Amino acid sequence: MKKHTLALALAGLSCGATFAQTTNTFYGVLDADLMTMDSGYGQSVTLGSGGLSASRLGLNGERKLEGDLKAVYVLEAGLSVDTGVVGNGAVTNGLNNTAPSSGSLLGNGSQIISRQAFFGLKNDLGALTIGRQYSGSYGAAAVGNAMGVGLLGSSAGLIPAVGGMPTRLNNALVYLSPAYAGFTTQFSYTTGSENNVNTNTAVGATTTNANAGRGYDLSLAYASGPLYAALTTWSLNNTSYATAGETDLATKSGAQIVANYDFGTFKLYGNYASGTISGGRACCTGGRAGSPGSKGGYRSAEAGRAKKEEGFCLVKGLIFI
Repeated sequence: MKKHTLALALAGLSCGATFAQTTNTFYGVLDADLMTMDSGYGQSVTLGSGGLSASRLGLNGERKLEGDLKAVYVLEAGLSVDTGVVGNGAVTNGLNNTAPSSGSLLGNGSQIISRQAFFGLKNDLGALTIGRQYSGSYGAAAVGNAMGVGLLGSSAGLIPAVGGMPTRLNNALVYLSPAYAGFTTQFSYTTGSENNVNTNTAVGATTTNANAGRGYDLSLAYASGPLYAALTTWSLNNTSYATAGETDLATKSGAQIVANYDFGTFKLYGNYASGTISGGRACCTGGRAGSPGSKGGYRSAEAGRAKKEEGFCLVKGLIFI
């Protein structure tokens, strides 16, 4: 498939209001593009949204409490400029068009406040927030590629597929440290689906339990002068498993190394991620049937494959731009 994109408009807007010790800021990004593409059915022209950056409208603010303590919040909604659709609803593709023209809708939810929604406290020791929030791993992936958060040609949209890297986490508690000698750290913990059950519970063709979706994400980043580098790791449970053929929730885990360096005349980007999806089944590639494994997975009928015996699948990604 060949794609050619011309960004027609990329506008950022913001306005702030301050009352006493409270500050509220309304902000947004509106992105529209004109794209020509040939996916095997002839040349076509589409009007899209989200080519360089996902369009969004947001409201953030903070209120001074005691000493250096502040209350903070963010509410951020995604939208598509070309259709006016709000949230992260699924995109309806045209006939024989396997790729949507709009990159601003990611198809992973129908919430109005789909991008971020959190509240918390911060002071000189850092910020502690709860709600729907970005993971540190995804933030590092976005900084570690040449297209930034752009959705056309951005490795930030590909790397999260490795080992189930989390992008945004629901029901998340996040601590973000202040910068110290160029270092910052972010720890995120999610309570997952928050199922109120005390045993494995079948829901249609799948089964879930109280541990569904639970997990963490941890990142350590360094920024100084021309250098940015980050090391991240994550581990989260799947939200369900197939009732027929699986015996427990799979675990998605992995690690990532990100770096970029500005030489002045050019900038070099690098991103390496390695992840596993283990438990539940023999392998994500659909291996041969076997007997139940020691970790709730399936032992492959093919001998000598220790990784498959634990329902283990390894995926790696390496992108230099």
